[in-house]
Amino acid sequence: MAGSAALRVQLLGPVRAWRGDDEIELGSARRRAVFAMLALRANEAVSLAELVDGIWGEQPPARAIGILHTYIYDLRRALDPTRDRQAVLATVESSYLLRLAPEHRDEHRFHELHELARRHWGRGDLAAALRAVDAARALWQGTALQGLAGPFAELHRARLGELRITVAEHHGALLLARGDHSAAVRELSDVVAAFPFRETARGLLMVALNQDGRRDEALDLYREIEQMLRDAQGIEPGRQLRHLRQRVAGGEPISVDDIGLGMGEPVPPTAIAGPLARLGRARPEPPDVLVGRDDELSWLRSQLVRLGEGHGGCVWLEGEPGIGKTALLAAALADSANGSRVVWTSADGLIDERRDEAAAGSGSVAVDRAVALVERLCVERPLVFVIDDLERLDDAGTAVWHRLSRLTRRLPLLLLGACQAGSTIERKRVRDTVGAVGGRVLDIGPLARADLVRLAEHTLGVACGPVLRDVLRVVAGNPAHVLQLLDAVRGFDTLPTATSEAELSQAWRHELAAAQRRRGWARFDALTPRAQDVLRSAALLGAKLDIADLAAVLHSSADDLLDAVQEVISARLMLDSGSGLAFSDQRLRQALLAEWPPDRLAAAHRAAAAALAGAGAAVERVAGQLRATPLDAWSVRWLLDNVEALATRDPGTAVELVERAVAGSLLAEREREALAVRGVRLAHRLGRRPERAARSVLETTGDPEHAGEMRWILAQLDDDAGATEKAIADLLAAEADPTVPDAWRARYHALRARLERVDGGDLDALSRTASAALEQATKAADAAAIGSALSSMWFVATARRDNASALRYVDKALGVVGTAPEFLQLRLELLSGRAATLQNLDRLDEASEALAGMRAVAERMRTSASVAYVSLAVHHYWLGAWDEALAALTHLDAGGAADRTVDLLVQAPLVRHGVAAVIAARRGDAASLWTHLRAADACPLITVGDQDYSGFVLVARAIEAGGRAGPRAELSALDPLLDLGYGRFIFRHQWLPRIMRLALETGDHTRVRAAARVSEIESERETPPTRAHATERWCRALRDRDADALLAVGGYFADVGRLVQRGEVLVDAAIVLAELGKIDPARRTFREAMSVLGGFGATTDIGRAQERMRELGVDEADQPQFGPMVTGWHELSDVERRIAELVAAGMSNPEIAAELTLSRLAVQAQLSHVMRKLAVPSRDELAKKIADALSTS
Repeated sequence: MAGSAALRVQLLGPVRAWRGDDEIELGSARRRAVFAMLALRANEAVSLAELVDGIWGEQPPARAIGILHTYIYDLRRALDPTRDRQAVLATVESSYLLRLAPEHRDEHRFHELHELARRHWGRGDLAAALRAVDAARALWQGTALQGLAGPFAELHRARLGELRITVAEHHGALLLARGDHSAAVRELSDVVAAFPFRETARGLLMVALNQDGRRDEALDLYREIEQMLRDAQGIEPGRQLRHLRQRVAGGEPISVDDIGLGMGEPVPPTAIAGPLARLGRARPEPPDVLVGRDDELSWLRSQLVRLGEGHGGCVWLEGEPGIGKTALLAAALADSANGSRVVWTSADGLIDERRDEAAAGSGSVAVDRAVALVERLCVERPLVFVIDDLERLDDAGTAVWHRLSRLTRRLPLLLLGACQAGSTIERKRVRDTVGAVGGRVLDIGPLARADLVRLAEHTLGVACGPVLRDVLRVVAGNPAHVLQLLDAVRGFDTLPTATSEAELSQAWRHELAAAQRRRGWARFDALTPRAQDVLRSAALLGAKLDIADLAAVLHSSADDLLDAVQEVISARLMLDSGSGLAFSDQRLRQALLAEWPPDRLAAAHRAAAAALAGAGAAVERVAGQLRATPLDAWSVRWLLDNVEALATRDPGTAVELVERAVAGSLLAEREREALAVRGVRLAHRLGRRPERAARSVLETTGDPEHAGEMRWILAQLDDDAGATEKAIADLLAAEADPTVPDAWRARYHALRARLERVDGGDLDALSRTASAALEQATKAADAAAIGSALSSMWFVATARRDNASALRYVDKALGVVGTAPEFLQLRLELLSGRAATLQNLDRLDEASEALAGMRAVAERMRTSASVAYVSLAVHHYWLGAWDEALAALTHLDAGGAADRTVDLLVQAPLVRHGVAAVIAARRGDAASLWTHLRAADACPLITVGDQDYSGFVLVARAIEAGGRAGPRAELSALDPLLDLGYGRFIFRHQWLPRIMRLALETGDHTRVRAAARVSEIESERETPPTRAHATERWCRALRDRDADALLAVGGYFADVGRLVQRGEVLVDAAIVLAELGKIDPARRTFREAMSVLGGFGATTDIGRAQERMRELGVDEADQPQFGPMVTGWHELSDVERRIAELVAAGMSNPEIAAELTLSRLAVQAQLSHVMRKLAVPSRDELAKKIADALSTS
């Protein structure tokens, strides 16, 4: 290979790299992810903190820094084996920089070609534009960053995928513009088929069909999207598509520009003053005093200096309302921004089609013109562009932000945005793009107590006394709340003062809350009548509300309410929370509601419900009003029309309203029965036991569909109660009933297969039942029955360790059931199964994605979906993320221990307490161990299905027995795992090395042979060879005392990400090396093992291992020491731990920054993460907690 050949990188597909014609081996997926981050930020320094965030997000492993160092070392060896003088992968202080010519990165070339196509389009050279687009599309070799996981990869995959679709649309538009209508139809049909909700592509296809003489098909295309949007989201197509449909229907001539594609349309030279005046708004005055933000202010001013030197930048400020984001920006820009032009606008004013007639009906054109204006401004001189209230961004504003953020990399443009914390997922995704362009997110946190005192003293003009200083704690570090509290203090008839000090007596302190309430009422009385009406109506809508809902209740428009709402906000009676309005004091809201007589309050809620429904408000908000009023005829009718949508959004409220309606007298008998069926269905979905209501419907109904569903639910309720045999018998009888509809007969058969697997039938019989159920379900074309039958076939394949077939079955089932609301429970369980199979295949990153999908479904169901959190806890356990595993378990209901409901993968209570007990046992937490073992005793192992889920409990009980009575007692307690007749599904192989280790330690050769035999059987059954195969190699290496084989197994577990097993096998390898007299390798391996085990706090394992190594001659001085045993400590990164230790040592932030070569802002940000993870409210309490733990550890 030519050492001087240029490095070339592919990112638009699987991540690959070459020198000349020789491909470079980049290694594992995580290592390729690190390389991809560096390549996308080529020739820029990327910090370790950014790499950690990009690869692992908010939950990095405890040893993330060490893992990254390993990845960087390996990448350097691969990229630069000859060690050239100028390293390809260089270290820049605590960051890394990849040297790569931009033209040698396909992603950069793709952007260049796209921009070239836009310029050719603008000049009217369609042939050249088409050639550029074709060349751009040819660069793609699959999905961008294919096979990589993590926040950075997901962000850029979505960004590049979106751009790829846009280029495909542009290709179709070019074909259409040059008159090749048939080719355009073919091209755009593929795009619409793949992305049916993409309105730009659909609009282009409508134009192409219309121009090709297929007008009816074009209109059908519109009707299709219209129905899809109504069904999925309850909305209609966008203005552009509606406008286009009118022109097609009216036979009017249509051009490509009619749909507002905006592919680089030339912006005619115009005066800048007019557009600029419309775009900007008055810059806020800087505050009289700005406390506690010195570091942020200094950094922002440094960015202004860089801007003056021609360097752009992108900054996102985020914090709660009133925290001082706008004040900070105003102070930073107070000194004329070093000669740069400053444009200050808001998200609302960024794109306003109503004020720009040229952009009406064409959001894309408006975006293009806004961006073009900014480009022209940057040509004249450096530009500071401030966008306030980013939480209000609409789609067009988001497009502007994305476009402008990319411009910061090549123009003298400093893009500053301010957003309220706690905004939507969509806004979070926009924020995450800041890092993609090398920008920075500044989290503006609460002020320190000393800074609050400084602000109060500046406001009062005198010093604060001790009691007043103490009172300032209630504002939680928010400067706006300080000013509000000081208003209340000033309102006292007398404020005791000394010569130079403002003070409150203890008596006045107790009066403060009452004074604040009085001032609230005083501010209310000072409002205009209109503003008072607004506030009273707002009280009906809840603690937090949307201004659109408020407008509906008041039969007004949002614009007409703005003055009154602003008056209420200015009076500090409500807050603008970004996503809506919120009462600043809930006691005022309660008092306003108490003013209404009960009958009038109920009538007001009923009227509010009708107004909200008429305005198209979300169903749960309408239902929230109906909960507070008796149901009348309109309410019942609304419930009949919306119960399914409400069940998805708020199932608890849906059940409550249904039960009230069924118990009332306003329904016709047929409607009552239909609603009663829905109520039973919902209650069962929520995990309740609606047996009486189901039997009542079954006894009275003449509708075969209703009877079929009630029998199906009753069989599941019997099984939940432990009467599985009765449930199966009832299902067989129902299948034989000729009046049962085919779909329900198929569901009965599929359910019977499911119950047989729980009841412990043999796998061959279960396979036959499941296959027959699938055949019957397919004939009936019933998605629920097909999905359920396939899940049973998945179970059989998994029990047989045929993981490849299991994955095919579960993927097929997921494709059949889709995302329909009525199948959410089944989908949740199928996702659990998919995650388990991916775990068995050691595709752990994909398993994490499947588990994320499970959580999304569980949150959508808004029920206690225990399977999601238990599966997540098991996954975190094997990854070594034990604090995260325990956190997942805290989501489960306290009463879950007594629930016998068996999900697709987990008997939730048994596994829940088993995982928690094993973690407690391995961390030496005896109290928690006993608590969870006692809870597990309430889950008796009644069926073979129960045995399948008992692995963690068995191991926890064994560890407890070993600690009490020695290793032989522990080994005996693990005997069920050596019995191949114990359970069918249980993943016994993951515990076999523990059994082998104990058997060798105690000289129990019978169990050594048994463990070896079972591990061989498990390995032989596994297809393809992954987890069980690695475990068999581990057991064999333990038996043969083969240190090299043990290290190879440890390498495998490191590659796939199984830190728990990696730590265990490294201990085994170190002990074998020490036994062989290879002390230096033993020490190195043991240190690595202790680092891994210490990362998740396996103190019991560490203690045993250290004792054994001492016996083998490894001195205490050779063994690593560990940090304090603080809850959450093992969740901290290396940098976070070091910062916490330095805080405990009494060092200030500047001292810590100097010690660790970090900026003060970085130290503050990391310290905030530490306090959140360790659940401490203040720096002082953090230091005390760590000091106390260190003194006792």
